[in-house]
Amino acid sequence: MMNTSWSVAEGNPASHKKFGWDKFTKCVLEVLNDYDKPLVFILWGNHAIEAARGITNPKHLLLKSPHPSPLAGGGFFGTKPFSKTNEFLRSVGRGEIDWKIAEIDNLSTAEDKKLSSITKAKIDKNGHFGKAINVIDLMGVKTLIVLEKNRFLFFNPYTFAEVNEPITLTAKENIKVEQTKMVKIDSGWHILCLMRDESKESKWSYCVAICDLQTGQVNALQKTKAKVCGLGLFEIENETFCFVAYTLNPTLILKFNLSTYKEEARFEIPQSSEVNFHIFQSSNKPMLLVEYLVGEQNQYKLFEAKTKMD
Repeated sequence: MMNTSWSVAEGNPASHKKFGWDKFTKCVLEVLNDYDKPLVFILWGNHAIEAARGITNPKHLLLKSPHPSPLAGGGFFGTKPFSKTNEFLRSVGRGEIDWKIAEIDNLSTAEDKKLSSITKAKIDKNGHFGKAINVIDLMGVKTLIVLEKNRFLFFNPYTFAEVNEPITLTAKENIKVEQTKMVKIDSGWHILCLMRDESKESKWSYCVAICDLQTGQVNALQKTKAKVCGLGLFEIENETFCFVAYTLNPTLILKFNLSTYKEEARFEIPQSSEVNFHIFQSSNKPMLLVEYLVGEQNQYKLFEAKTKMD
């Protein structure tokens, strides 16, 4: 099982897609294409389908389908990749694969197994619930978090009865939540939200806010007319930080401490429409590597991640 990119920065999907992994993946697939025994290639999503265009050996079977992620827009369920794989392997005398997973930590009880199947079925069937964010232990009770427009709803994941009061991020109907990131701060669950106000009369266009799921308190870290072009979430030396990049000239990056909700530092890079963040340790110092787009080329700039404003 492999991805087209073999590494990624936490919280930044496809952030390493231009690191040259495509060349490595292509070489791996070329070797597999020349393998003398029949193989099955299970290709989920456009990236995988495109990467496997070089698989031309007629001995092999290619099974193509949309990605199973809910972000892919559906179409995966019913494609039966596992049963089709075993059917092919049996037909060429290679036996079959036992796809059962004996034990998964997060689904170790009968109730949890029921939770997994019911959650998927209910959300897929009834799209009016909104977008399922996660199932978490909220104050000791398993709770399904669902995003519906500009508010979070809480459901019992076994019965789908609504529990607790919804958390409304803003009273306005024209607010769109563009990104969410789950994060634990001081042992309590929070959601980092990027919101966009689509009304012309608003004093702000983008807002980054942190929502405490236990208290319902919502704190706006930053409201601005500038477009948000990058959002990163990292733990640095046991503290959790959010990095937000705004498309200005130059592009401005703000660093927020999510325990205090305070801005701690500002960094500048050349103007860019797309920014990704990477954290690594160097000589006992956490470093922030900023990857940004200039024209069609990726550029990089390095900062000390623990920098604070005077």
